[in-house]
Amino acid sequence: MAVCRVDTFCCGCTLRTGAFIIGWVDLILGVLKTFWNTYQIANDCHICWGFATINFLSVPLGGCLLIGTLKERKSFLWTWVCAWWLLIPIAAILYILILVDTMYNYYNYNIVVDILLFIEIYYNVVVRSYAISIKEREDGT
Repeated sequence: MAVCRVDTFCCGCTLRTGAFIIGWVDLILGVLKTFWNTYQIANDCHICWGFATINFLSVPLGGCLLIGTLKERKSFLWTWVCAWWLLIPIAAILYILILVDTMYNYYNYNIVVDILLFIEIYYNVVVRSYAISIKEREDGT
């Protein structure tokens, strides 16, 4: 029995559909957030370099997830999962630095940051569950 595993994505969608949706979300939001971070960097937001790097990396990772989902290649899915398990703590540290810096100015922003981190962790659990299900199907278990 696997720890942190789900059987379906939101609203009862299959894990494959969920991974496909997550791949497109990563791809599209990665491009948009990279442009936004570039704008912020131009306006002297030095911590935004970290976010720009994470968002820039989410574009090829989203492509990797889409290819892995369409061709059902668990190696592509595991690449996405492992990369995000490295990027999520980095993003959390960056979010904490921003929260400390803007604690008194942007209370609503703090709530949004918490929600985004939990969504990224949930996305990771969904893709990991999908990769495990492909492995189990291949092994015949």
